[in-house]
Amino acid sequence: MKTYRLEQTHGLLVLRVESRPQLSSTAGAELAEEYAIKLEKMITETTRGVVMELEQAPPAVGPRTTTALTTMFRVIASHRLPVSLHISHSATQRLQLSRILTDSECGTGRIFTSSERAYSWANSGRGRVSGVLRIEGEDDRFRREG
Repeated sequence: MKTYRLEQTHGLLVLRVESRPQLSSTAGAELAEEYAIKLEKMITETTRGVVMELEQAPPAVGPRTTTALTTMFRVIASHRLPVSLHISHSATQRLQLSRILTDSECGTGRIFTSSERAYSWANSGRGRVSGVLRIEGEDDRFRREG
């Protein structure tokens, strides 16, 4: 089983990341860098949005993976595509990804704990207009950051 999978399905680019404890942080960072390049090449005129399935990903990432994620978010924002991050309920993961999204100036990114809402938002195209970072809370309300 791969750690990363990137596929185009029904107009969405879907990146799935899974935790692989036997994988070194260096190898994980190299994969993230590789997928940053692949993601950019896979965006087409018919791409409506991007979903990053990070619920099974490690709760924290190192500096190289942070740089790769920043690159991904900037590429996605340059195409004015919505990007939904489906994450676990880990506070560490939520805080780190919020910071990376904000630092990358990706106004089209949203963080969700519900897969259904993540896919719905990415499909809606609402991310094509810049806005503030929104994070879906466990109580299903949005909290504004910024």
